[in-house]
Amino acid sequence: MKTRHILTSVFLAPFLLVACATVQPPEAEETLAEVLPAATEIPAEFQIDEVDTGEVDDGWIATFGDAQLDALVEEAITNNLNLRAAELQPARLIVQQGSPVSRAHR
Repeated sequence: MKTRHILTSVFLAPFLLVACATVQPPEAEETLAEVLPAATEIPAEFQIDEVDTGEVDDGWIATFGDAQLDALVEEAITNNLNLRAAELQPARLIVQQGSPVSRAHR
């Protein structure tokens, strides 16, 4: 009976490994060729020469030129409790690890 389980496992293992394989996404040109009709022309203002790295510049919200949006973002950052807690975390660790009082209670 044990031999049967081992043989079954050996037989199924390659199929399970193949099921976990990943496939690379298609290139942009390939995707465009599949989804757009051949006669489609993309206007020059929608084309870019450089590759998008995915990085976002600091202060990108200011590019909208909207004072109300800027004020809302500032208010959200000021009142974000998670950001406040993260700001205090290094100081909290220093106090916990560096204080003679905290060492005495270990």
